[in-house]
Amino acid sequence: MFRSLLGAIRTQSLQRMTFQDHFKIIFSFVPQGTLAPIVYKEKRAFTSYEGTKYILPSDELEQERLEKQHRIFTRAFDNKLVLPPVILKNGDKVLDSATGGCSWLLDCMKNVPDSVEIYGIDIETRLFPATDCLPDNGLQLCEVDLNSFKGGPVVDKCNALLTALCDSKGLLVDIASQSPEMLLNAGFADVHVDCRSVPLGKWAGKYGEDGGSNIVSVWKGMKTALMTAGGLGFVHSEEEYDKLLEDLNRELDGTPGAQIALVTIYAQKSEY
Repeated sequence: MFRSLLGAIRTQSLQRMTFQDHFKIIFSFVPQGTLAPIVYKEKRAFTSYEGTKYILPSDELEQERLEKQHRIFTRAFDNKLVLPPVILKNGDKVLDSATGGCSWLLDCMKNVPDSVEIYGIDIETRLFPATDCLPDNGLQLCEVDLNSFKGGPVVDKCNALLTALCDSKGLLVDIASQSPEMLLNAGFADVHVDCRSVPLGKWAGKYGEDGGSNIVSVWKGMKTALMTAGGLGFVHSEEEYDKLLEDLNRELDGTPGAQIALVTIYAQKSEY
């Protein structure tokens, strides 16, 4: 049994129009590639992995965010760490790819036999070798469906900003909806998709407050990438971006129904 948490957004050409694409059209007048970097004060540590396009930090703040995100995911999926009906037995191996702070891995260790081997890798060490997933073994992916991020006009602007930022770096923002087809093309079968909506904002109590703060922290983590890209026509200073995120937090807290979907996808490796 191999499990993969794809934290990084994978490169892939978009196949269908999403609502972010409409905002991309609206802001298509922005001269891509000609904007000067924005000077900013906040400095955070990022991965040193050569060639990576990953846009979120690798520091203590991000570790705290990932731990909170793990708790949100776990609650959303009824406190289940593994969704497919598998029984791990002696000699089985589990791989947590993009393990981050190892939150899922450590919880998994408490719920499987000691004879099961569990490995965690991240881009700070090495890439996940997909060919190691042998027939009769499985894969589980946990993603955030950013197309489902709903709130108000500030949420819409943040969605458009993320789409533009990912486009500028050749990254796929729509990974959750594209993954099932990718798995089929990679030789997996019996693909299952389980989607759960998570409320965002204080209006939904502590659970919603945690969800909202996690989302805002994601956008905070993208500040360096956006400032380096010159703001992409959405903001023109660090202060303006900080104000946008304050507005985002306020909008989520005051908008009943604000939400985002978490998606778990699992599949079985086909016979060669």
